[in-house]
Amino acid sequence: MRDIKDFPGYCFQAKCLMNLVADVKEAGVSIIQFYPGGERQFFPRNYTELELNALQELQVRKIIHMNFLVNIGVTKPVHRKSLHDNAKFLERVGAEGLVVHVGSNEDVNECMDSMRYSLEGFEKVVLLENMCGGSRLDITRTLEIRKELGVGLCFDTAHAFGGGLILDEIIRIIETESPNLVHLNNPDKSVMRGSGLDRHNCSLYDGVFSDDDVDEIIYTCMDKKIPMILETGYQPEDYWKIRDRFSV
Repeated sequence: MRDIKDFPGYCFQAKCLMNLVADVKEAGVSIIQFYPGGERQFFPRNYTELELNALQELQVRKIIHMNFLVNIGVTKPVHRKSLHDNAKFLERVGAEGLVVHVGSNEDVNECMDSMRYSLEGFEKVVLLENMCGGSRLDITRTLEIRKELGVGLCFDTAHAFGGGLILDEIIRIIETESPNLVHLNNPDKSVMRGSGLDRHNCSLYDGVFSDDDVDEIIYTCMDKKIPMILETGYQPEDYWKIRDRFSV
């Protein structure tokens, strides 16, 4: 049987850190991801020292996900201030990475310049997440800015498909680029490859990718020792299904 560290964790809500800690212990995962503020807030909530200490003492790997309002593709002070406050929260609770969405700006060169400005000083904690396209940087530019700045990479499999990649390309990027984290997601069946749609709130084994496709991604991550996080909406069920499928 594979070690629990091989299996993905999933994304928790952090409205109450004491409840989050209890939920994580009950789930039995070895890695978690959570939003320290609301998904539509710029900054972490105000937590008590008791809550912060409980989360810090939790013996799992912890990943923080920035909220959806932050856009490092434009040079507005509030976005960099959000990075600063979330990075402080990360240090306080002993988290190891801060997932940040790729910048959105129709002017690609301006977007790249803004990201250089926004990310300066945060290179050691940021995990830059690839997006589905549209006015956001594509995977080529994401890898380019990662290499230039030395930031980490969070590779989202559903975003990659929405951005135009086929399964073989997704596997190749995991193998060759060694992301710091993989968001193990399956695009909703309504999503066409290259459509730019960000929809993966479906069961991991009920989307565009076949069961064998999903297993291939999981095997690749396990072999490369890349941690995975589920963002599927059926996370506990998917987690146990993966453990059942990969127990030997």
